[in-house]
Amino acid sequence: MASLFLPDPAGMLRLQADLHDRLHLSLTHLLTEVIPPEPDEVAAITEGLGRLRAQFPEPALFALHMALRDSLLAENAEAFALARRRFAAWDFRDHPSPGPVVSPLAADRLGSARAELIARALADDVGLTTSLTAPPPEATEAMAATIARADALLALAAPDWRAELRLLVSEVFLAVNGGADGRQGFAGGSSFDLFGAILMNPLHRNDLAHVLMTLIHESSHLRLFCWHLDDEVVLNGPEETFRSPLRKQPRPMEGVFHATWVSARMAVCGRAVLSTAGNALSDDEALRLGKDVDQALATFRDGLGIVREHGRLTAQGARLVADASDAVEDAALERVRAG
Repeated sequence: MASLFLPDPAGMLRLQADLHDRLHLSLTHLLTEVIPPEPDEVAAITEGLGRLRAQFPEPALFALHMALRDSLLAENAEAFALARRRFAAWDFRDHPSPGPVVSPLAADRLGSARAELIARALADDVGLTTSLTAPPPEATEAMAATIARADALLALAAPDWRAELRLLVSEVFLAVNGGADGRQGFAGGSSFDLFGAILMNPLHRNDLAHVLMTLIHESSHLRLFCWHLDDEVVLNGPEETFRSPLRKQPRPMEGVFHATWVSARMAVCGRAVLSTAGNALSDDEALRLGKDVDQALATFRDGLGIVREHGRLTAQGARLVADASDAVEDAALERVRAG
């Protein structure tokens, strides 16, 4: 039986096709059937749905779907009408070249509608990413260069991980929060309602090891979201909270499960890079990556104990945990940092 944990580019291509079909069907229903569009919007919506059918949607269209869905559930007719007008006026872009496009989260770069939808999809429930602004231009340029280096390193040392990453992440948005210097609060973020994109904070830390691990961390959240499109992975209710390996405050079991699983992916991918990168990593970069792999491994083991003690898992959830544990064991992951 194929692992649900290890990178699977061919399986990800099939999943992309399924997601594409689901989004097109749902948007068609929301835009044309739930509340009939205004007569002057019909032609533009029909054309837009045709454009959507022709290529895999950009992340902001997942965010637009969220806006339509949430406004309908809230019975907010004005917000629904605004979201529908935005689709009718959508500026469909050419499909990006393979590999993530790095952009600051700025209206003058993305357009005001895109930037607003993206920021809303990334807003969390604890205030870490609810007030995002574009980073300084020099920080954007430096982070984009490091992301390019991390992509090249994966191509050399872990090509399957790179192939899956490129299918999961087409855009990286760079932003800082409202803290005193922009460093506080978060290193990265992701949301299924912005599928295909991740958020990174270039003022948090910008070195090759950290950027590589953040790319794997956030893309692994996107991968795990896909494993419970139709089936739950945990049965614990959201009101049940537990100690979390990555946050100070208690979290629902689904959050603990996510943190545990993505940390295992970081450790296994990082170990693969350390094993095969050779002189593509400087001594200092290898040391930093080793420390990050050690931390990811410790986080996985801590979270695994919480999940095993308190988690009520579905068959799918149990298999995801078992496959993660097997992969960690197969990678012979003890402490990988010298000294």
